[in-house]
Amino acid sequence: MMFAALTLCLIFAARLVDSCTVCGSHFNVERHRERWSETCHNNSKPRSPKDYLGSMNSTQRCEMWLLDQAYDDPKHRQHGGGILYIYDSAKLKSNPGQGAVTINLTTATLDAVRQHELFQNGSCKPGQKPHMISAYPHFADMKYAVISYVGSGDIQVMDVETKRIVGCINTRDKDKGGSVQNHYAEFTSDGQFIVVLDIGGPTGRSGHLHKIRVDHKTKAPNLVLIHESTLKLHTCIKDLQTKAARPICGGFDRRNGLFYVTMSQGGLLVVDVTKDEFKIVKVYSRSVVQGDGCGGSRRYSGDFGMVTNGASTGKYRVGDYLYFHNTSAPCEGYFPDPVELEIPKWKKDADLDYDSTPYGNVPLGDTHGTALCVNRDTGEEILLTTMRLSNEIVFVNVSSQKIVQRKSLARSDFLPNPTPDLLSLIAYGGDVMCMSLRGGIPLSAIGKFKDTYRRTPGMLCVRLTRDCLDFDFDQNDFYPTTEPLYPTPDPHAIFQVCYRNKEKSTGAES
Repeated sequence: MMFAALTLCLIFAARLVDSCTVCGSHFNVERHRERWSETCHNNSKPRSPKDYLGSMNSTQRCEMWLLDQAYDDPKHRQHGGGILYIYDSAKLKSNPGQGAVTINLTTATLDAVRQHELFQNGSCKPGQKPHMISAYPHFADMKYAVISYVGSGDIQVMDVETKRIVGCINTRDKDKGGSVQNHYAEFTSDGQFIVVLDIGGPTGRSGHLHKIRVDHKTKAPNLVLIHESTLKLHTCIKDLQTKAARPICGGFDRRNGLFYVTMSQGGLLVVDVTKDEFKIVKVYSRSVVQGDGCGGSRRYSGDFGMVTNGASTGKYRVGDYLYFHNTSAPCEGYFPDPVELEIPKWKKDADLDYDSTPYGNVPLGDTHGTALCVNRDTGEEILLTTMRLSNEIVFVNVSSQKIVQRKSLARSDFLPNPTPDLLSLIAYGGDVMCMSLRGGIPLSAIGKFKDTYRRTPGMLCVRLTRDCLDFDFDQNDFYPTTEPLYPTPDPHAIFQVCYRNKEKSTGAES
């Protein structure tokens, strides 16, 4: 009865009550609704996917960043900063097989400390397991990239053009709370704050959301990062219907400006983040949003502006799901349940020798990375998602919210067990998609699924057809890791960074 009453409060709050309680905290519904409505009005101009793709021209330099989270020193793992591989996106499309510029993040961190007094107070140390990348601004003309470390609690901001670390903070705070597991971080749309998703340490413990204020002026061109506040998520366990509240990934919706947070063990949080607010305004329980939360994609237009996924992570009794969230409804002050699409497990196929998998007889699947491809003739959006443990791409028509195709990535001659993780489309035309391929000894999420013999850590780029419903690739489109990290290389994050600079990006297409 109490849960039903809470649900009623949240769905009809704007009409029935003037305050609600979410995760044990009260907030004024009407005041929030008015501001959300204003935000939606300001962002109401529809934007064509073709307009976005067409904006990427020769004045933008785009790079594909691949982040290897493995350790660079087997004897001193506290110095394990990982390796950042940087590829010219235009050349990935026009001239497959190029090499990468590599940046050792330990060295980059130590250089920042040595060169700038700002970082000599102990706030900037080499982190462990650099796991995810996001950028600000969120789309074109990016200036900063945020790297989150899932092994040490560090957040670093890198200038995307100079490749210098310009901001550092560690969110472990004995007063505010915090663990070493910062899984993801993202700037707010105005660039004034960074929201950090802290898983919460060992399995079984609840995590945190950290709000970091960004001072752009005091030490320019460097950034001063201030740990302003923390939300302790153990108060959400009852609403989530989970044993712990552990945030995984998130994203700000393009229209309503709210932050959607996927959760391990299922469920989802919607968070209001402004200068004056840092509050959870909606909780979806694990009975509504199933699976281990992972990534998501922001759509270009339409009411269902956010797509998230829930993964099986190789568990027997857990399915794989995509969730389509109505992000227009919060403009009116209510949060309907998302539309759920279940992705059936992979059936035995000639491209995948199921009986010889190193995992034994496990239910394959595990949706993880997602990306939106735009049909270059009709403008129709197709969502692509990787299935990590069955080595496939699933194609979903966003309008009908139905699966229209699935295809294996495995190749017996050079990619016997690719294990694709995250995805990113190349901006120039949107017809090439790159993905990270995990290592033989994964350092996160799928650690029990080891395969040091058949895994091929690195990056794979595939050429998409005009309708986004098929792809092809050859051996030249596979980019193996080149740095001998420990215990094995383990690429995870992949992200395309686009920025303006004096040098034009060779081979770019408008």
